[in-house]
Amino acid sequence: MSLAVSRAQSGLLAAAIANWRAVQTSLKAKQQVSRGVLFTTLADTQRRKRLRKKVLVIT
Repeated sequence: MSLAVSRAQSGLLAAAIANWRAVQTSLKAKQQVSRGVLFTTLADTQRRKRLRKKVLVIT
């Protein structure tokens, strides 16, 4: 896919993509923390397959 954008628009697009990636990284970290808390503190959270340590952020 190609776009015809001006230099100003190109800069704004690059900044928007960088912001989106930062938000995705932050959300992923928050999801890992909340999963870790939920699956280690709640009594009835049985799963058929155990979650990996990477998902739960157990060190």
